[in-house]
Amino acid sequence: KSINYFPVPIITYNQDELMNYYSNNKLKKLMTEVFVNNKYLYDNISEIVIGENNITLITDRHTKIIIDDLRIADKLNVLYSFQKAISHIKTINDYLYIDLSVNNKVIVKEKAHG
Repeated sequence: KSINYFPVPIITYNQDELMNYYSNNKLKKLMTEVFVNNKYLYDNISEIVIGENNITLITDRHTKIIIDDLRIADKLNVLYSFQKAISHIKTINDYLYIDLSVNNKVIVKEKAHG
């Protein structure tokens, strides 16, 4: 019953060992980091996809945020800076994806409008 009132993200993964690796460490750190520093993003995560080398956050409006799992906190700080830089004209939901898996780069693709 409570899932109807408190939306929680779905966690998707391909192999049990991946989930065991993430369950107690990186996933908790990731969600705590997002909760503390970006309530807007935290409230809009609908799915977390765990891959071998990255984590993908999918928002309620289907924006994929791809994060390299080796430097989660650093990559999230880049995302927060990107959000701040675009805040006067766009939101993260205006993008199809935001790829933070490449060092020193933010790769984005805008959603088609119209």
